[in-house]
Amino acid sequence: MRLLSVLVSTLGHRHGGNKEGGYRGTLYFLAWGITLAHRLVSKPPRHFHAQFATEGATVAMAASALLGRTFSFEVHAPYTAYRRSGLLRSKLRRALFVAPVSRHMVDRITDIAGEAVRDRAHVIRCGIDPDPSSRPPRLPFAPENDTVRILSVGSLIELKGHAVLIRACRLLADKGLSIDCRIVGDGVLRESLKEIIAELGLGGQVTLQGFVAQDGLRKMYLDCDVFVLACAVGSDGDRDGIPVVLMEAMSFAKPVISTPVGGIAELIEHENNGLLIPPREPEALAESILWLASRPETAKALGDAARSTVSEGEFNLSSSTKSLADLIARYTHLTLR
Repeated sequence: MRLLSVLVSTLGHRHGGNKEGGYRGTLYFLAWGITLAHRLVSKPPRHFHAQFATEGATVAMAASALLGRTFSFEVHAPYTAYRRSGLLRSKLRRALFVAPVSRHMVDRITDIAGEAVRDRAHVIRCGIDPDPSSRPPRLPFAPENDTVRILSVGSLIELKGHAVLIRACRLLADKGLSIDCRIVGDGVLRESLKEIIAELGLGGQVTLQGFVAQDGLRKMYLDCDVFVLACAVGSDGDRDGIPVVLMEAMSFAKPVISTPVGGIAELIEHENNGLLIPPREPEALAESILWLASRPETAKALGDAARSTVSEGEFNLSSSTKSLADLIARYTHLTLR
């Protein structure tokens, strides 16, 4: 009966989170769950927890059902494909509890699985562990720096808003600002973004860096004046949760500019620890960068407040890890160390 329950829960839906999709992807992760259950059958854990709502949660749901145990998982983003498939709905309804990374995500999964899931949804931030030595060697927008260094990190996809940033750079250049904008990441829009850069005559000012290893990225965080991620809702309805790169930039005491899409406004408070602008508005983005460039002390204060946000409280890795451990213990009566 347990195996039948697992089959109904998984094969009854398209596995949208897997690249292959369809029944092939579903069977693959169902097999993982069955294999895991077989390996643990002699000494099964009391509870399974998965870090993501995608494949890991599918494996956890299958293994826990076969062993008669409970499972839970974290929800980092809304996953448009999952909403179409209904598989996420099944996992949300069967989980002992779920841990979305934002209050916004609680509302999203409630839309997917119904109000009953709200009482079992507990916000646990995806925290980071700031590097103690990550204080920048230079002040942002210092008067002696004649070029404004802009950094953005994220996949080259619609919802990251890179085209908006590129168009804002054209507006900044037209106002006489010397800029050096680096966009780190790769994705399906690379050629399209290259065309926009060429069309706007920004070949010497905007660079698509592609993939950058962590050491190189750390240096880029340290060297930039401002970090920008102009997030938007994609044409398919998908959007970011709370991008980790925003937290990383904030940990380097950098002023950050983003949009109130998804749960971002739960991390960035406008003019307190960063700036929020409307999505898809290059004019507003250009004005915000100019505003910071003319107020270097304000930019530094925003950067310092940003670092405090992710160094202390719920966005710190130690804090979020403890919150998750406490949550698992509360639901399962396990003692976690």
